Amino acid sequence: RSIRATDSAFAALRADATVIAWGDATGGGDAQSVQSDLQGVTELYACKYAFAAVTKQGFGIVCWGSAIATGNVKCSLEVPVRHISSTSSAFAALDAAGTVRCWGDPSSGGEMATEATEIFGNEVAFAALKKDGSVVTWGGHYLDLELTGSSKTLEQLSSGICHVSATCLAFAALKHDA
Repeated sequence: RSIRATDSAFAALRADATVIAWGDATGGGDAQSVQSDLQGVTELYACKYAFAAVTKQGFGIVCWGSAIATGNVKCSLEVPVRHISSTSSAFAALDAAGTVRCWGDPSSGGEMATEATEIFGNEVAFAALKKDGSVVTWGGHYLDLELTGSSKTLEQLSSGICHVSATCLAFAALKHDA
């Protein structure tokens, strides 16, 4: 049904909702430690160093690959996952209630909890579009990126945003027409 890649491995979601992985074990090419949990997989995601699978009709997440990116995540959720986004070494999951949960390398956005309608990731950071039309960003620490911006930029991101797009190291926000 789909195939994803890290920098050194592949994982494929099969028609029977199971996953097969191959390539460098440290990059996610060996899923043996979680293979029994990779049943009923509905979505498959990748970052640079690891994979994340959504299971149990969206109520479960299973990760494998580099420990810095996976945080050894295997969890059951009360609310189903709508989408997962990633940086190079962290994941962020947006659930149906609008809660964002992150895991992985904190310097790449692996620590944050917020409410959002959409989430976006680039190489080193995440951005969340909130219900009120504002945007919040986090991560980017290992490059000493300044994610807060100038006061004028912060003011422009405080309302009216309808979409966010990401490049390798930056985000752009589109505002509703005034």
